Amino acid sequence: MAKALDAKPGPLEYSRRWPLRLWVGAVILFLYLPLASLVVFSFNDSRRTIRWEGFTLDWYGTMWNDRR
Repeated sequence: MAKALDAKPGPLEYSRRWPLRLWVGAVILFLYLPLASLVVFSFNDSRRTIRWEGFTLDWYGTMWNDRR
């Protein structure tokens, strides 16, 4: 049984390959971190997204009431 744990991981055993897990984690952060910041700053009270001035839902009301 101990020999099975020390064996080299097979081609589909991604959980035992730490460089691959590290790469997948970096790619996920690269893809989802901008989306998460966009969601957070969509609730910003400021017209500029550089500075946080408070929480508001006014921008969503403006979006839903826009007839264009």
